[in-house]
Amino acid sequence: MNRRYASVYKRVKELIDSGEVTPYLAHVKMNRGELLNPPWTANPKVTGGFLYETPFHLMDLCRYLFGEVQTVYCEAKQNISTEELDTFAIMMTFVSGTIVNFVTYAHAGWSFPFESLEVYGKYSTVATQELEKVMYAPGLQQAAHIHDFYQLSIEEKWGYKEEDRLFIDAIIHGTKPPVTAEDGFRSIQLLEAIYESAKTGKIIDFRQTAPSK
Repeated sequence: MNRRYASVYKRVKELIDSGEVTPYLAHVKMNRGELLNPPWTANPKVTGGFLYETPFHLMDLCRYLFGEVQTVYCEAKQNISTEELDTFAIMMTFVSGTIVNFVTYAHAGWSFPFESLEVYGKYSTVATQELEKVMYAPGLQQAAHIHDFYQLSIEEKWGYKEEDRLFIDAIIHGTKPPVTAEDGFRSIQLLEAIYESAKTGKIIDFRQTAPSK
């Protein structure tokens, strides 16, 4: 869940939380180049499946940025991998009203950018390239703003530094953990729903599956 603390996505979160951008629609891509090295990445008994091995990062980020998922529908195929689905087109609607199109493929050959996020609001766009750069176009006939984090250390721009510090603080000082067990459960619940939709062809509606209180 380090993407919550990555520099580019912290900037996206700031724009949404401040009200500068109301996310109506988002397009998310997170590909992997191959499932060859290391060999265990192709073993679903180890990873839990391709979605757990790589795309889980941005699945969790979607919940962090847009709130809880309302419905999910997935089309998936097994193209290159011998043991699991490796090609996914996922459509999610959120309680907030945001619609997200998420595509991910396991054997894209490391074509840059491997991951990207585009968020569309009223006459506005926020777009990321990897964990290096984020562009914010605030409106019509206005200049776009670009934040480039290329020169930061990997530990900082990928979110590891802040994530680790908050985790250690939670242990030593008893502060709130950076990500809760509930967050982990909800993100895993989402991934399992995607696999269920891929296998059954059905739309998964979380309003119908939520336990009664």
